[in-house]
Amino acid sequence: MSKFQIHVKDLRGLPVIKRKPMEGEPRLYIALSIDETQKHTRTTEQTQTGSLRWEQFLEFSTMPDPESNLRIQLFRSHSIKKAEIIGNIERRMGDILAHGSGKDNVILLQYNDRLPGNTVLELTICVFGLEDLQQQARAIKEDVNHAAERVDSSEPSDVVDRVTSAVKIAQDTLDPWKTLLDRIDIIVKITEKLAQIWKRERERGNRILELVALMNDVCDFTDNTAQDEELKPRTNIIDVMMQQIIDCGIFIQNYCKDGDTFLDRVFPTASRALKHELSNVDQAIMTYRQNFTELKKKFHQWTSLGTEVRVVRLADAIVDMAADITLLQLQCAPDAGYKSDKCCLPGTRIKVTKQVCEWVGNIYDSTRVYLLTGPAGAGKSSIADSVYQSCKESNFGGSFFAFSRNNPARLEHCFRTIAPDLASCDKMIKQSLSNTLAKDPSLADTSSLPDQFEKMLMESIQRLSVSRPILIAIDALDEAGTFKTRGKILKLLTNQEYLARIPSSIRFFITSRPEKDILEYFQNKENIQCAHLAEANSELTEDIYKVVYERLKNPQGQLYKGIKHEHCHYIALKAEGLFQWAAVVCDFIKGEGKGGQNILKRYNKLFESTNDSAKSIYWLYSQVLISQ
Repeated sequence: MSKFQIHVKDLRGLPVIKRKPMEGEPRLYIALSIDETQKHTRTTEQTQTGSLRWEQFLEFSTMPDPESNLRIQLFRSHSIKKAEIIGNIERRMGDILAHGSGKDNVILLQYNDRLPGNTVLELTICVFGLEDLQQQARAIKEDVNHAAERVDSSEPSDVVDRVTSAVKIAQDTLDPWKTLLDRIDIIVKITEKLAQIWKRERERGNRILELVALMNDVCDFTDNTAQDEELKPRTNIIDVMMQQIIDCGIFIQNYCKDGDTFLDRVFPTASRALKHELSNVDQAIMTYRQNFTELKKKFHQWTSLGTEVRVVRLADAIVDMAADITLLQLQCAPDAGYKSDKCCLPGTRIKVTKQVCEWVGNIYDSTRVYLLTGPAGAGKSSIADSVYQSCKESNFGGSFFAFSRNNPARLEHCFRTIAPDLASCDKMIKQSLSNTLAKDPSLADTSSLPDQFEKMLMESIQRLSVSRPILIAIDALDEAGTFKTRGKILKLLTNQEYLARIPSSIRFFITSRPEKDILEYFQNKENIQCAHLAEANSELTEDIYKVVYERLKNPQGQLYKGIKHEHCHYIALKAEGLFQWAAVVCDFIKGEGKGGQNILKRYNKLFESTNDSAKSIYWLYSQVLISQ
């Protein structure tokens, strides 16, 4: 239950406050405070008996903590000076809630010294939530339906009996020594007045019945709408409707009550009619009718607005679907995306991946491109996949494209593959790219890298509407063709005019071997940051050891028989920072697919040479081939 309400009903026991000269009628109100939130009722005047009646709901946004304190204060309002506190008390919310939801709770207020010593102030409140309001509204509706049946079932023929009784009362009260003419005159006047009052009371009763019907209609309306998920934005209006149902129900119940005075028992209809003649019942009936009508009108206005919003959303969905169909025309490179199983082993390469991820997240950094270089086998691709995985988890992932020496044709699909990935991150990019393809369908299969980059990528990202960082990861740039063929993509990625137009939230992370042409394009350029993977050190060796240990475990999670921790450390040391070297060694030692091979013997055979050439990954490959 998200909302919490306290129904402030009435207060008894307060002596009638005497008005000083030049003062208006005393007006009082109740203030409730829970933690830092304070609500107060409207001001009201004392009745002749000194009691005060508010019948008002005070709403708090959330259910309070049971350990919170509820401070209750009774104030007397003044037109000039500050309101004065007449009574107050603090109660623990847990005690209030334990009393029961929707049940009357009488609280004794502490009074100030100016009140008589035996004065007891009794404040009646009860607590409600949304479910409580619905339940009480339904209960009151049933009570009112039963009470309304007794509003005034009298028929016009009853008037004769009432007039006869009225004449008898008049005769008993008149001076018997008055002339007969005077008696008849008084009796006639009383009879005429009772007839007029009876007629108005009948009309009033009909209006009460109409109000009951309207209240039933509104109650059914709230019952049918309260559970509709689509109507949640209008729950405030429904809450007010239910409060009005409760207030109106109490009003009708009081109207229909049988009196307990002698006149009530003798002439129930006439007594009630006389009371209503002297009260504001007619105005109250009119007010409740207007309130119900206005609330339903507001609700339907919101419903109309909700329909318009849903229509707009449907139109957006259709446009979005059309854009998706258009983007299906693009010829993208297969199997060039991010692969979760290629990421670094957990707990390894933490420093470098953290450094790159922090750069991606810092949109105030002016650089748009981060180039990470390293030798073959240093784990650059695993770092690229790990960085993209971290950014994807933070909702920063945009596109991942991996070049492959075994598939040189990927180069002509590069930006044609990246563009639709970015479209899935931002609907404005998607719409822009769709419009571009609609205007020039030939772009869907063009092999021109400049056309792809300028028209499909640069034009689209200018429409970027999200402020979060978006990462474009390009792995193994050195495998994007030969020295001659990759010149075009190097020019596009390092063009200063293009880089200046790229939004600050778009980030290019690129990995590559430190080839001469690549370094010449990227180094010492504005908006480009270059970094080289560190040479072998203790931290890197420890990371490689973790990879070796993980690879040389059997299905039971233990190292293979004959392999010990010192073997794993030796392999990590020999790798000299090359993860790929260590991975090939592990695969060779396990001899997967070669039954009858002893793992320890394969390890010794591989490392029996003490030649320094054992450092080379190419030497390792040759040894592996020789041993096949």
